Amino acid sequence: MALNIPVGISNFTEIRSNNYYYVDKTNLIYELLQSPGTEVTMITRPRRFGKTLAMSMLESFFDIRKASKVLFEGLDIMSHQSLCEEWMNKWPVIFVSFRQVDGLDFDSACAMLSSVIAELFNEHLYLLDDERITEYQRKTFRNIAAGEATQTELKNSLRLLTTLMNLYYDRQVILLIDEYDVPIAKANAGGYYRQMLDMMKGLMQALKDNCALKFAVVTGCLKIAKESIFTGTNNFVSDSVADSRLTEYFGFVQSEVDEILKDADIFNQSENIRKWYDGYHFGDVDVYCPWDVMNYVLDLQRKPDAKPLSYWKNTSDNAIIRSFIDYAGSSITQKLETLLSGGYIVQQVDENLTYDYLHSSEENLWSILYLTGYLTSVRADELENPLPERFTALTIPNEEIREIYETTVIRWFDESAPKWNRSVLFDAVWKGNIQELQGELNRLLRRTISYHDYKEDFYHAFLAGIFAGAGYMVESNKEYGDGRSDVVVKDQINGRVAVFEAKYTRQLEKLENECDEALKQIENQMYAKQLEEFLHQYEKENGEAFDITIYSDGDQIVNKYQSQYDIILMDVEMKFMDGMSAAEEIRKVDTEVVIIFITNMAQYAIRGYAVDALDYVLKPVSYFAFSQRLSRAIGRMKKRETKMIMVSMKGGTVRINIANIYYIESQGHTLILHTILGDYETTGTMKEMEEKLADMNFCRGNKGYLINLAHVDGITDGCAMVKGERLVLSRARKKEFMEELTKYWGEVIK
Repeated sequence: MALNIPVGISNFTEIRSNNYYYVDKTNLIYELLQSPGTEVTMITRPRRFGKTLAMSMLESFFDIRKASKVLFEGLDIMSHQSLCEEWMNKWPVIFVSFRQVDGLDFDSACAMLSSVIAELFNEHLYLLDDERITEYQRKTFRNIAAGEATQTELKNSLRLLTTLMNLYYDRQVILLIDEYDVPIAKANAGGYYRQMLDMMKGLMQALKDNCALKFAVVTGCLKIAKESIFTGTNNFVSDSVADSRLTEYFGFVQSEVDEILKDADIFNQSENIRKWYDGYHFGDVDVYCPWDVMNYVLDLQRKPDAKPLSYWKNTSDNAIIRSFIDYAGSSITQKLETLLSGGYIVQQVDENLTYDYLHSSEENLWSILYLTGYLTSVRADELENPLPERFTALTIPNEEIREIYETTVIRWFDESAPKWNRSVLFDAVWKGNIQELQGELNRLLRRTISYHDYKEDFYHAFLAGIFAGAGYMVESNKEYGDGRSDVVVKDQINGRVAVFEAKYTRQLEKLENECDEALKQIENQMYAKQLEEFLHQYEKENGEAFDITIYSDGDQIVNKYQSQYDIILMDVEMKFMDGMSAAEEIRKVDTEVVIIFITNMAQYAIRGYAVDALDYVLKPVSYFAFSQRLSRAIGRMKKRETKMIMVSMKGGTVRINIANIYYIESQGHTLILHTILGDYETTGTMKEMEEKLADMNFCRGNKGYLINLAHVDGITDGCAMVKGERLVLSRARKKEFMEELTKYWGEVIK
């Protein structure tokens, strides 16, 4: 059955009056009214996630000038009978959207803003009939309605309108402000940020200490709290993509998408739609982008074989994602590779950012991309290990967003490559000078992407970007897996064509015999360095700390081997003693160490079972694959020895690895846990904590310290040395502490 899809229509009354297909989100009303003390609710979501339609629905429900019962017939909110009797069409409502406010400079943008406010005031000209308003209010009202308001009058306009409506109806006013931050975002791009910020601060004064206000709902992409726009606002509540209260009302959940597809008789497209438009994880809920789903359903109804398109991308110039260009050559490069390969990165996310702080740090950029929908969070149950506090695992949500990133990669090379004189490279191509071409490509690679992962996607983008940016016609045919990426470059002016086949092989023996040994040596050195870099990256992203030792051959690690390692990453092919033989020798003296093989031949995995290898990683090694294997290895290792403690903290509960605790400090009724990952505060007594950690090698050094013996580096001048800190041992507890430490160390301490 063909559905009447309301693409591009965000007016609730129009949708319901014209029998357009509507996904019921009316219980948003119920949720908002469950917090009667909340004066201002700020809802931030990416664009095209239904914010404007939701605000229009709220206006229709509350507005005293309307009779909306028929519009809500059959919808969820009508099941709340008493609520509807109290609230439906009982309150004066102001609904204003700033999404159209734009301009090349402040004056033109301010003129557009004045026009929007003037239109709003013209909707309420009846207020001038009230004899109780002052002459000054009347004059100001007329100036604003005529589009002739001064900047001061414009700043005070919303407060004036709430005051007059409260006077007229003798009821407090509900204020709905949609896309409040659009003028500020546009101003930042146009170079008049501070002027527009000052204007919007003035308008938002209507939210502060306003006795005429019942409550307000404000929507946008970012919460601009850092600039004090909402400072002084009473009972301010923010709901973002990281929160879970209102998540299901902005975006489609799986059950809603299933119903849409069944109603449209296109359920066979469900997997395609999921891959392209699902994947957003907001709070505790997985959602689809509603704009994409509705557009694609409409296209499928018109053309059953229609392919998915990037509908969301085409609604904006994607200026934010293009900010990656500015960071070319930084650590963003490697993280972007991880994201494009289907992995995730771990970053600190700050929700209180502003548009002018976009480029102030790499951390801010990742936060902006998350808050605006270019990245999403990874579900906690999809992570092998808990994240450090204040960190979020970020990933690309779906194929549509992935396409935006891939396009950005092309643009990135288009922008960055011209900084390099490519004339030598082009001459080498057209003259067939392979050595010169190889040298130039290597130099350019080192200036741009990290090529150690051998990601075909990036080589494809790299080659295409180099030549497309120079004006050549480029045709490409990218293949995935172990194949190749072909790029055809056409020089139409001179009638020349160059064909590039970017490929790699896991079988080095296919190369020329005389180069085989040299290539293996280079490869081993490269992988050793690469894996070391991967380990350091993993440390930063996951809050781990590694003590790394590198051996160049199997015989070196086997020689005088002791059980001193937790994890061994072993190359199978080595010059004097291969990895399998080395692993067999190691297993004779160490049955616990976790072994992971690095190899270019999968058949070694079978032999690996004989030495209880946990896993193997195929060359060429990608960070994503490596990090997944490493997480599994760490998990296996920790299962053997890890014990956890649950600690109640302000804002929730955290699980802490007991082995990571240095010592616990008592300060009155507050306990401070000093750990590898930082300090954690909780309430309780030292006695209670001591009982929890009984038989865990913790011992009291004095009344105020409970010390993990595993982290004691020595005893000096009556103090226990713990990770550089001197913890005083009291006379009463010193003897017991020394005895326990002696037992733990297994030697006599003198």
